[in-house]
Amino acid sequence: MNDLHAEPDAVRVLAALEATPDRVVEITSELVRRDTAYARDTPYAGPAAPHGQEADAQAWIGAFLERLGFDVQIWEPDPAEVAGHPMYPDGLTWEGRPVLAAVKRGSGGGRSLILNGHLDTVRCEPLERWTRDPWTPTVEGDRLYGRGSCDMKGGIAAALAAAEAIVQSGAELAGDLHVQIAPDEETTGMGVVALLRRGERADACLVPEPSSFQVYAAYRGILYGNVTVAGLPGHAEIPQAHHSLGGGVNAIDQMRKVMDAFDALSEEWQGRPDKQHPLLSTPRIFPTRIAGGEFIASLPGACTMDFDLTYLPGEAEEGGWGGNVRREVEEHLARAAAADPWLREHPPVVTWTQDYPAAETPLDTAFGGVLCDASAAQGVESAIDGFDTWADAGTYLLDGIPAYCYGPGAIERAHMIDEWVSVDELRTCAAVIARVVTDWCGAPAAD
Repeated sequence: MNDLHAEPDAVRVLAALEATPDRVVEITSELVRRDTAYARDTPYAGPAAPHGQEADAQAWIGAFLERLGFDVQIWEPDPAEVAGHPMYPDGLTWEGRPVLAAVKRGSGGGRSLILNGHLDTVRCEPLERWTRDPWTPTVEGDRLYGRGSCDMKGGIAAALAAAEAIVQSGAELAGDLHVQIAPDEETTGMGVVALLRRGERADACLVPEPSSFQVYAAYRGILYGNVTVAGLPGHAEIPQAHHSLGGGVNAIDQMRKVMDAFDALSEEWQGRPDKQHPLLSTPRIFPTRIAGGEFIASLPGACTMDFDLTYLPGEAEEGGWGGNVRREVEEHLARAAAADPWLREHPPVVTWTQDYPAAETPLDTAFGGVLCDASAAQGVESAIDGFDTWADAGTYLLDGIPAYCYGPGAIERAHMIDEWVSVDELRTCAAVIARVVTDWCGAPAAD
């Protein structure tokens, strides 16, 4: 019989995982049963419901890591520490929604690694369309159902299961292993910003977001904004004179012209070389919500439309932000308005509400190679790819830490009714992360 303790650390860790195949399922279930749907009112999602069990979930994770010998800190960040950040929305608070930073120190001289995840999930409405309680984890065959199972409590569970196997197997790490868990990824992205203001840095970061086991190395930036156009109230059922003669003007009709201008700019972008990226889709402007009118028989005096705009790392200003794109959109809309008699006199007003920065990691980093090798060793063929939305990995990148997303589940299943993650993929991800940690952190770094 082979003595596992005489074998390489990775072998012992994998044996520990294989001996407890349901452990990652148990951890995922513990996280799913805690309702961590975002509880804060936001200008993007309407009134909030009383969810907010992030503190309970963080306490559970903290106790789990303390049993493994991690030094754990859990705190509610002070908004004053991050006020003025481009992603910071007015009124943000972390009351009852803390962040967690934990570290297990290595023996010294090794490369350090952050395992990051976000606890918050989107809401579950319409609840009546779920065929299972979203907060009761349910395993049926290879699927574990529940809100957040795919995005991304399953990925967090895989990281925790890997950490547990590493400690219990007696594997020795030369580098420090960090676990950083944040709220607010779904709504503001400020959780990791707050973590980095007070937390420790590392040589690399792995975020086990659902990626179908592809290695996401590039992330589109996102701009949220709204545009308001004026109308002139009048009786909707009575023919109106030209506005120059005092006739009413339908603000919703005027907003159609704004939408046409946005569509024209989006189409222009599809053919422009500066709007192309080898790993990311071409940006567009998406109208997502519209409001206008006061009474059913009156022409609306104003109309406001929210929109979602994506941009590429190559378009970003220094620091990753989207100021260049904001100016391009404003100038394009101003030209369109100047060609219209009403909008020329009553130009649309654009308000920018949030900026999620675009970012990318060089394709040839040492950590990227370790991650791809670990995936291949578990029988999973992974390729470097891009993420067409934004993720917390982008914040680490802009802080100078090489970061990749790689995790169980498909991003297409995130946010859906009856969300689920594959049990087999959870186990595979835990094994890949264990390989990554033992390889990256296990030996002293070469000079």
